[in-house]
Amino acid sequence: MHVAKASCYALYDWLDRHFHKLTPQTETTVVLFGEARARKTLDAAKVDARVAKVRHDPPEWRLEGVKRLWRDTVDGDEILGDRTNAVVAHVRSAGWRTHGADWRHIDSAGRLLVPFYTYVYFVDHAQQNLHKRLIRDLVRHGDRVTCAAAAVVAWLDRQAPPAVKGADAAYSSLHERLNDFQFKGQSNVLAALKVLAPREALYVATDAKDKSPFDGIVEKGHRVVTLEDALVAAASRRRNASLPRHVAVAANDVAMTEGEAAAVARIGANERGFVDVLVASQGRTFTGTWFSTLSTHVQRIRGYVGRPDASTFFSEPKRWAACQKWEEPRRPWYMREYPTAWRDVDGRAAPAPRRGEGVYNIVQDGVDYSAGGYPQDAARGPARRAYRRDVY
Repeated sequence: MHVAKASCYALYDWLDRHFHKLTPQTETTVVLFGEARARKTLDAAKVDARVAKVRHDPPEWRLEGVKRLWRDTVDGDEILGDRTNAVVAHVRSAGWRTHGADWRHIDSAGRLLVPFYTYVYFVDHAQQNLHKRLIRDLVRHGDRVTCAAAAVVAWLDRQAPPAVKGADAAYSSLHERLNDFQFKGQSNVLAALKVLAPREALYVATDAKDKSPFDGIVEKGHRVVTLEDALVAAASRRRNASLPRHVAVAANDVAMTEGEAAAVARIGANERGFVDVLVASQGRTFTGTWFSTLSTHVQRIRGYVGRPDASTFFSEPKRWAACQKWEEPRRPWYMREYPTAWRDVDGRAAPAPRRGEGVYNIVQDGVDYSAGGYPQDAARGPARRAYRRDVY
């Protein structure tokens, strides 16, 4: 049952002994903060509506054979105390492979496999936005990962001018999870062609062993670049040797600078996925894998740095246009991120769709997001990037 050579049970036991243990049950509950305080200052009907909105969870699901549309509430204030009595909580984040529960009890084992804002909710909108900002601004990748990603982005941008006039990125990106993914048939590599401009380069974050799955994209005149290409280019630059032939073609004959090569060479094997996330997040467009949390992480970072929501797509045919309209968080949550994570979180009001923006309604529309047609303009327009070029 255990993959790791060293057991993490000792660490779990220490955390449980010294801190408040909170085992998340994301399928059946939602943790509420500030409900009692809000009832003292806001109209009761308004508070009831806010609580009902976060509890209501379409589409319909079953618990022990009973149909349900509602999650039970957990009083976060009662569990963790007030501001004058700070409590450190150990939020269990594990599953059946590490805690011995079978797949039917994965939730009770404590697996935090949902975006944080869909499970922890502050009734006061200003407080909810504050905690979203804390995650956005303070929870980030380490310097080594960030510097390596910035180096790869700078290297990619030097290889060719942007394929779309006015764009600030010389490439689009794709995440294709092929080998260890339990959801088979959720992707179509060639879906990325729908959003690529003529001869635009494509950065691919992937676990594929080689580039053969992307031959169809190369045949259409696009360069495919992976992190492996960047690693080889960095190693070649540091050896002061010429690039191997296959890398020279992928890199468009552009070598890395010494600073870029040094930054890329520092990352370890376990950090490569994080570098992929950051590089993919800076593409002009991004096509992700539905149900993959790596893709959803890319999607949230794109929201954080100001990439248009409509520049993100998914390769699964019925879901590829999921980001073309506003949608509220819904079950099973982890399949994608939602604009409530980054839209208007610097203000005090609840995030909401823009004026004139379309809204998906799961009850009325179902899950086939492609029914409304393909918004060509959304994929062709420029996108801004809030990313320091001198970070490495």
